[in-house]
Amino acid sequence: MKDGVYVEERRAKMPADWPALEPQSTPAKVIGAYKATFDLGNALFSEDRKKVFRATTFEIESTTPDSLVILARRQGEELFRRNMTIRDDNGALEFDEVVPPDHMGLSTGTAKITVYLRTNVAGDLVIQRELQGEGQRLNSAIPVRFSYGFWTRAQRAQSSP
Repeated sequence: MKDGVYVEERRAKMPADWPALEPQSTPAKVIGAYKATFDLGNALFSEDRKKVFRATTFEIESTTPDSLVILARRQGEELFRRNMTIRDDNGALEFDEVVPPDHMGLSTGTAKITVYLRTNVAGDLVIQRELQGEGQRLNSAIPVRFSYGFWTRAQRAQSSP
């Protein structure tokens, strides 16, 4: 508790055994197809993850210098697509999502997810997600403020011969 507000902070650091991050990630570096995993689907499609859980690949394309399109595919068939505006943030591509409070377990308040896309020296996609919110939890009168951090890494999908 801090000033009458229950504060939760869980900010994970990138695992030390992962390859080093590239100093600068650009749309050209993150464009490509990646092996679908539950964690990657959750990181790229947090609000729509139920629509992409059957995906076998996630493809990232760039339509303009400040936007990306992410396609969830199952054996070539498009399941769902997502468009986002990106910005450069200290070597990472960044975008924000404002989510309904109830998606974060809140009855009132605000919640936001900031996603940072990077590449590492092995060519993997590295995603850092920061979840922040404040308000009241469902069935609780105590105000809460939270900040969580998560890391996900995805390998590029192999091309079919």
